Amino acid sequence: MKYFATTAMALTLLATVSGTAISASSVGVTSAVNPDAFGIEPGKSNRKLILGKKVIFKERIRTSQKGLVQILLLDGSSFTVGPNSDLVIDEFVYDPVANTGKLTASLAKGAFRFIGGRLSKKSGAVKVKTPLALIGIRGAITNISFDPTNNQASCSLVFGDNCNVNGNTVYQPGYTAVASGSNGGSVNIAPTTSQQINTFQTLLSGPLGSTGGAFVQPTDQIVEESSVDEGNSDKSPKQNSKQGTPSTVQSTDANDVDDTLADNEQFVIPQVTRIQQRILFSGSTFTTGSGTVLNGAGIPSFNQSVEFSGNSTTTSAQTSAGIVSFTPVSNSTNSSISIPTTASTPFGVATGDVFIGVDDALVFHQLFANGDTDVPFYLIRGTETPEADLLGDGGVRTYKLAQDPRQQSIIPFASAAFGGGVPSGTSVDGISDFFVVEPNGADITDDTNKATTGAPVFLQASVSFDGNGDTQKSVGFLVAGSTKALVDENLDVRRRGSVRRIATENSFASDAAAQQIVEGPQEERFYGDDAEYFIIGSDINDALEVNQLFAADNLGLTVDDLADTTFHVAELDSETPLSGLSRSLTTITGYAAGTVEPQLPALAGPGNLPFTVRNVDPADVNLEFNAGLNELGGFIKVTDNGNDGVTLLAGTDPHVVSYQFSFGFEPGNTANFGQSAYIDDDRFGAAENEDLALSTVTTTDIPPGVTPPTQVVSPATETPRTYVVSSAVVNNAIPAGVATACSTCAFLKWGYWGTQFRSTDPTPAQGGERNDWVHLGTWVAGDLPTQGQLPASGTASYSGHAIASVARSNGVTLSQYHATGDLAVNWDFGSRSGTLAINNFDDIGTISGAISDPSGLATATNTFSGALTDGVTLFGNTTGSFASGPQTGNFPVAQGVIGNFDLSGTHSSGDAYNATGIYAGSSAAGLIP
Repeated sequence: MKYFATTAMALTLLATVSGTAISASSVGVTSAVNPDAFGIEPGKSNRKLILGKKVIFKERIRTSQKGLVQILLLDGSSFTVGPNSDLVIDEFVYDPVANTGKLTASLAKGAFRFIGGRLSKKSGAVKVKTPLALIGIRGAITNISFDPTNNQASCSLVFGDNCNVNGNTVYQPGYTAVASGSNGGSVNIAPTTSQQINTFQTLLSGPLGSTGGAFVQPTDQIVEESSVDEGNSDKSPKQNSKQGTPSTVQSTDANDVDDTLADNEQFVIPQVTRIQQRILFSGSTFTTGSGTVLNGAGIPSFNQSVEFSGNSTTTSAQTSAGIVSFTPVSNSTNSSISIPTTASTPFGVATGDVFIGVDDALVFHQLFANGDTDVPFYLIRGTETPEADLLGDGGVRTYKLAQDPRQQSIIPFASAAFGGGVPSGTSVDGISDFFVVEPNGADITDDTNKATTGAPVFLQASVSFDGNGDTQKSVGFLVAGSTKALVDENLDVRRRGSVRRIATENSFASDAAAQQIVEGPQEERFYGDDAEYFIIGSDINDALEVNQLFAADNLGLTVDDLADTTFHVAELDSETPLSGLSRSLTTITGYAAGTVEPQLPALAGPGNLPFTVRNVDPADVNLEFNAGLNELGGFIKVTDNGNDGVTLLAGTDPHVVSYQFSFGFEPGNTANFGQSAYIDDDRFGAAENEDLALSTVTTTDIPPGVTPPTQVVSPATETPRTYVVSSAVVNNAIPAGVATACSTCAFLKWGYWGTQFRSTDPTPAQGGERNDWVHLGTWVAGDLPTQGQLPASGTASYSGHAIASVARSNGVTLSQYHATGDLAVNWDFGSRSGTLAINNFDDIGTISGAISDPSGLATATNTFSGALTDGVTLFGNTTGSFASGPQTGNFPVAQGVIGNFDLSGTHSSGDAYNATGIYAGSSAAGLIP
């Protein structure tokens, strides 16, 4: 914390901190006035305000055409009230010890500038009422006005977090919200105009002829005859320099402000004597779950909370690992900063960065001993968020995550080995912020009453593609679930996802180290006035073990490659009330596709080749949402594209018929839940449901060609590693190419899914076990009408995108990657037939075919199907449905189109080729009669 020269006004405010009693009715003082500013105490006549006057609770401030007054409140807030204004300080309650309270004012007419103090940093603590609008202010400098002549109220955000006018929030400085209409129901947010800026500047500068409150204006002669220079500018630098340690100045009693103006301006610079800090050291060795001892793996294995002693230049402490010393740093700026720092540690001199939050709310050193990234060293200290401010406001918080400096991966919660196709320093649109949904009035660290308050949940996801074809790299990760798991030492949150380091390798993933919010020295986890900061990583203790690899044996990865403990500073970026978000989803259905990569060492040949899966019944992709719980759940059921249990085709598994993967809560049974988060209708994600019986594989134990086939349904034998994430969370990330994500398909929901799945295979050759996984499968869903609800005549055209996973082999090298294409559908509702084409797909060009409605049952969910081909040697099939959208008129029921497809055969290059994926499109022109 930095301390500055104090004025009499600041000293008056300091009286509250030092314990000096203040009048129960006092809210602050007038710090500057122009004549013709009056204060009217309740039940009393006007009194002219002069410098130093107390402002009384429920006092009305009125200014004339030339009047101007500045009011400084005890929390550091200030009002600068312009001419011809009428303002009442209705209520001001402030506890400087707990830093809590509230401020309410009423503006009957006129204008003022408000500079937020400590109270304004808390959501809902500062409100201004006008006859037309209720204005809320959060950590900001604002210009506020009400003009009764044109019946308009406005709030201009000059600097800081936000201001809110009748529920409409301005987050960007330089923008103004104006309420108008009979009841303020019309609110327009637009860039602040130069006229609005000039008007306020003129008002707050005071009209011509005003003197800033001076009854006798100083002239040149008065200045020359004064002795002010003798105490300052006329002295030499040596005479002006301060010697020794300045003494603390006694604050003026707030009750004496009317009669006394303190003139002492000495500095207050306390000494830094004790700093309580948490230390995370790196040990020279650590032990894996299998008992293997590794050297220099960089997993912190020493955890200690100590108090540093010293002065403002150097601090040091004796720990059980040795002496630690470093130079303390502080931050008085209005934003977080990162600067180089050094420290002496038991492992040598540590260099690195330090993250410093506003007013030192969080100070987090991230250092490396002797420059060795295998020997990290962490220091944590900060100001704990009051427990009362962890109560939920019923909104969504968005946090920015700082990159972990050791792992050099911009994918959160992942090491460089898990970075996939994301080089260090690359900007990737597919990496989301860290979202937290606050429940309504419940502690975000407690989900015991989630049935009534809604679960406190969080979500972060990353999807990235780098390159195309044989050189493509890809990565997809998800962390989601209850925030309680992030702070409860008996619970944890596991990362889900997978990586393909290059198209010619199998994908892989691990059950990543548990993610938790890391405790500080006094067991605090959230820092700042309103949980503006926290550190998320692995909550380190001496017994931390590295989680084991769940991947193919032929990748050559070591446990050391997978030591992916990361630390990220989370910094609050914005808050949005749930009332301002669309959260209307109930249940949507649709289509999914993906490529299964089996690892069956006991079986050679086709049983180890990747094979494609998709569904043909839209009911087999089910996503159910519960806005009250802030959660979702569902399942994806997919079938081997070439295996009907009778005929074995190339590229299919001879035993698999279908899979079902469940995630989030069980549909219809929210008590049986997994880790999930429903932010809004566009942003959501979920991990597996932990009930093993809900995730299954259906196999046949009779060789192909035998009739009838016998099918066996087997549940997962351990918790699947399943994830589902919507495309909007990862900013509609798709591989670079001709196709781009459909920009008019927001009403359709699509995204990615994957799993690592162990189960039983009844075929004796398999040894009774299967190990399958899917890397970045795709799904699409929407509100699907029945056949009878579709138009009976007319035509429509649709455009959008397709994305598919591809497996191709030249007989020596197997490559797996993702490819895109541009969707084009033409449909005749009268004949229930049309055409579907995917143009610019991969390096093939166009695949297309005729589609038609195979059933025509009025009560059945509408579907169409057809055969696809490139016209030469590739053949496949598609199944799809029309989806309802927001268009007006008689066409909303078929505004969109969704579906999946597969393709196999011989590529023009001679490669064996298999692909499967989804598509989404919308109709811009609507129904043409």
